[in-house]
Amino acid sequence: MTKNKTDKFDITYLKSISNNDKTFIKEVLRLYVETSQIAVTKLESDLEKGDFKSIEFLLHRMRSSIMPFSLTNLNEQLKKTEQDIGENNISNVPKEIKLIIGQVKKSILSSEIELQKL
Repeated sequence: MTKNKTDKFDITYLKSISNNDKTFIKEVLRLYVETSQIAVTKLESDLEKGDFKSIEFLLHRMRSSIMPFSLTNLNEQLKKTEQDIGENNISNVPKEIKLIIGQVKKSILSSEIELQKL
C-alpha cells in the first residue's frame, strides 16, 4: 500500500457507462458525497469507540462505492486495513483510518467540484 498517495478523482468511467448523461452522473456524485460523509462520521465514531469489527464492515462497503472513480490507492488502503482488522493486526489501524478519512474527505471535495462543473 502506498501511504499518503492521492488518487485523481476521475469520472471518465461514469461518462462512459452513461453516454455522458449529466443527470445520471450528478445523481451518482450526489449519492457518493452523501454516503461518504456518513461513512467518515461513522469511521470517526467507531475509531473513538475502538469498534474495529464495525470499521472492518464499513471499509468493505466503502470499497464498492469508490470503484467508479478510479481511486486505486484509496481502494488499496481500504483493503489492507480491512485485512489487518480481520487478522486482528490492529496496531496500525488507527493511523490507517486517519489516512483513509483524509483521502475520503479529499474525494468528497473532488466530487463536489465535479458536480459544480456539470
